[in-house]
Amino acid sequence: MSDLLGYGIGKALLQASLKWVDVHDIHEISLQVIATSEKAISIYKKHGFEVDGILKQDKKRSDGQYDGQNPSSFFR
Repeated sequence: MSDLLGYGIGKALLQASLKWVDVHDIHEISLQVIATSEKAISIYKKHGFEVDGILKQDKKRSDGQYDGQNPSSFFR
């Protein structure tokens, strides 16, 4: 997957999604992102999303332990 980084694919997908939301007159959307995903968080914030909260122990690994990467909720 790292070979796909830096091409603006995520940004383009987000912009297309937000355009669809605007065309369909949707007033509120939310998403979740792993809290340590700094690049994703940066893109979302640049497009008007704000952190609403953090969900703890949301992702459980196959060994029964929880990841330290807590998803954050964003609203726009």
